[in-house]
Amino acid sequence: MTHIKKTNGYEEDGHYRVEFTYDIELKDPDTLKRMRQTYQEERDRVKAWEDAGKADQQQIATLKTEILALRKEHNSSAPRREDFNFNNPPGMGFLEEDAYRKALIQWENEHPLPSSLRQKMQALDAMEQEARQKQERDQPTNTIYNKVTDSVWSMYVAGCPNGGSTKFLYPALLQIRNDAAKAQDVLYWLQDQQLQMKGKITMRKTENGWRALSEG
Repeated sequence: MTHIKKTNGYEEDGHYRVEFTYDIELKDPDTLKRMRQTYQEERDRVKAWEDAGKADQQQIATLKTEILALRKEHNSSAPRREDFNFNNPPGMGFLEEDAYRKALIQWENEHPLPSSLRQKMQALDAMEQEARQKQERDQPTNTIYNKVTDSVWSMYVAGCPNGGSTKFLYPALLQIRNDAAKAQDVLYWLQDQQLQMKGKITMRKTENGWRALSEG
């Protein structure tokens, strides 16, 4: 808290009320600059990691499309469920299902998957496994990315003597949060702020002089 200035003072209900203004600013703005640089570096690493994951998923999706097309072509001569309708009485539909499954098994035995299709399916399994391992292995470890609000908030609080007065400090931090939301930019938190605030203290006279009763 800096630039504390009394703006008004008056007696009310046997007490003396003092109104004042004050500024909230960081003692060490260089730390904020380093945090901003760290955030930007971590943001770039996360984006590169996400882009790599998207590229892998695009390759996987392309291969899946090829496999589906080949399987559809291969299965074009397979038995169809609708061809097994025996008009059985109610409760006897299992006969149709059994006949269909036997016919399908026989067809699959007589029409194995082409080696080219099997190779593509094996390649897909390997590609998906490699993509998962790559994402887990390369996932960035961040110190401030996605933690900007909490990190800066904690730094402001830590910079106040004895943790600061919540009634004086939190309105300033809430103002930063609201301004950051309006700007729709998390980097707003990482700008050097000097916030002009207002406060009020109620005092009463004692044998040892004036004593503050409350802060506002």
